[in-house]
Amino acid sequence: MGFIKRHYCWIIVTVILLELAVYSGILNNISSLHLIPVTTELGMSRGSFSLAMSVRSLTGFFSTLLSGILFRKFGHRKLATVFLLIAGGAFVLLGWSQNVMMLAVACGVIGLSEGFCSTAAASRMVNTWFRSHQGLILGLVTASTGLGGSLFSVVLSDVIQVHSWRQSYWLSGILMASAAVMIFLLSRNRPGDIGSRPFGETKPHGKKARKENRDHWFGYEPEDVTKKATFKIMIAVVFFSCVCSYIPFAVVVPHLQDCGMSASDAASYQSILLLALAAAKFICGILSDIIGARSTNLLCMLCTVAALVLLALINGPTMALIAMIVFSVALVMTTITVPLLSSSLFGYHCQSNIIGIFMALVPAASVVTNPIVNLIYDRIGSYKPIFLGGAILAAVTTALMILLFILAARDRKKYESTHSNMPALEDII
Repeated sequence: MGFIKRHYCWIIVTVILLELAVYSGILNNISSLHLIPVTTELGMSRGSFSLAMSVRSLTGFFSTLLSGILFRKFGHRKLATVFLLIAGGAFVLLGWSQNVMMLAVACGVIGLSEGFCSTAAASRMVNTWFRSHQGLILGLVTASTGLGGSLFSVVLSDVIQVHSWRQSYWLSGILMASAAVMIFLLSRNRPGDIGSRPFGETKPHGKKARKENRDHWFGYEPEDVTKKATFKIMIAVVFFSCVCSYIPFAVVVPHLQDCGMSASDAASYQSILLLALAAAKFICGILSDIIGARSTNLLCMLCTVAALVLLALINGPTMALIAMIVFSVALVMTTITVPLLSSSLFGYHCQSNIIGIFMALVPAASVVTNPIVNLIYDRIGSYKPIFLGGAILAAVTTALMILLFILAARDRKKYESTHSNMPALEDII
């Protein structure tokens, strides 16, 4: 039992990994895979379907925004268990849907679980259970969303083709409920609950330790950080970078079908995208520990520009494959890079107070983007001009990100010069 207690952090990693594989892996597919079969059977436009799906992102925005308060009161175990069961019931309702209103209600209920079962919850658990290698661990656990998404892209696509889209939603509900049981049995809110300690809590030594903690500093007071211009610029950068990533994400399958691919081939490419996303999250997590969160974010943003151009100009299988791989790196902008960049710019001390604000911008971007993309498609009949417009927006956001880094470095230098007795991270954990 003593051995298990000392190494329970790795059980937590496994639990979070499986939770994200099921929850986020399924949610990565409910728009793109179901868009054509649902709109065809129910006789609705793609824009109407996307508006219904975006209700999930709208409720997810408020869920993520309020998650910090509820996590401090109830903990991950209770919240994840309850909201996974709620999400499972909502998927059953999706399978019964007969019109756009029923779809919207079910998606709204699913969105309530966003703040407690996805990356926002995972980042809090990693911060609680790990004191070192947070980029690596966060990249590892969130990579499961891509692995799960790749698996469920194939499984749900087969269920849709052999049975119907309704059965695919019902299967998703069963999987959500199974994940809830796993969380209840194995998850623990913090190391102290079982008499353990966070991994890497002891003070590091040597050059390697100093290099690893270079990007993780004590930081500003929570009440001061929201007053800074860099905080407001960070909000804009996170929002617009996610907008650029979401422009093609929910329409990858129909876009590839519009380019001449069959439904099964298009689903296979989405599976490749999500599999590559798993690897990209893991690699970017390691890169954040090595070269810093800022350089990693800039790399992801440049890949966003390239991916949008490649997707707009697809002319064959080879180019489609390259586009999927580049786009997978771009999609990391909607996950682990947000908490890692927040910690890098504003410090560890205020992280728990502000991370909910930044992570809430991820579903907010989806709320705005997905319906607009499909409403424009309904008018012009093509996603290509939309992708090219997104590439321009991504280039502007990249420039804004560089400005953010310059101003943040100036603010940190000024702050540390007037707070010479500020404790190092390893001295406060």
